[in-house]
Amino acid sequence: MLDLLRLILESAGYTFLGAKDGQEGLDVMQRERPDLILLDLMLPEVGGAEVLLRKKQTLLSSTFRSLPLRP
Repeated sequence: MLDLLRLILESAGYTFLGAKDGQEGLDVMQRERPDLILLDLMLPEVGGAEVLLRKKQTLLSSTFRSLPLRP
């Protein structure tokens, strides 16, 4: 699925940053400032729901202040 999303988004001219599990996704989001996060709720290691909760907790940080989070 990750490869398909990469193909679709990159062919449309977007830069794609992917992660194979929730912890890697958190690490990528810490290093980069994404405009959009597509999140799978069934991620290994740290699940997608936990990733969302952690991002909501860090919403007050300047990195993610302008990133809207929708359930």
